Amino acid sequence: MLRRLLLQSSFLTLAGCSILPERPPLKLYSISLGAPTYRNIISKRRLSSVRVNPPMVAEPYDSSKIYVLGKDNRMFNTEISQLVSTPSQIIAAAIREKLSAGGPWRIVLLPNSIAQFDYQLTIFISEFYISAVSKPYQAKVALQASVTTTAFDKLVYQRQFSAASDIEKAEIPLAVKGLENALNTVLNELTVSLNESL
Repeated sequence: MLRRLLLQSSFLTLAGCSILPERPPLKLYSISLGAPTYRNIISKRRLSSVRVNPPMVAEPYDSSKIYVLGKDNRMFNTEISQLVSTPSQIIAAAIREKLSAGGPWRIVLLPNSIAQFDYQLTIFISEFYISAVSKPYQAKVALQASVTTTAFDKLVYQRQFSAASDIEKAEIPLAVKGLENALNTVLNELTVSLNESL
């Protein structure tokens, strides 16, 4: 009797699962920033070393989900279409690459490096989303960068950067390309600014 009841309940469970709608497959997109556009010759670099701290990202943007600001000024995310990495991972890798190629420092260290460093760069990302409030839709990226000395923890540089890139159509691949363009603009401006200011 108990066996029969268990068998019937397992068939009901299987039947119930087959009537549920299937979830569409997850679509993953990557942001590739390409080669750094600004080059600073090693012999012209004045400062010795910098440690790039892991970027901090405002909520809710530190997620692989793509966030969209709708016409009603409410934020929503795309469940099916996502980025391969979080914005903090994307920006951490890109900023180290750009500073290694064109920054004012001879050596750019990872956050977990045990080597001595003279400066530390901290980045806070305050915006990383698609604005669909009005046409043309825009990809928006904003960040704040600060540099402190290791010796006295003295703030020697602080600046905010923002960029918006127009999106031709309301399609996720074009939105991701817009985020890529806006992020590239912001990071290139940061690299040039660091070279001019430090």
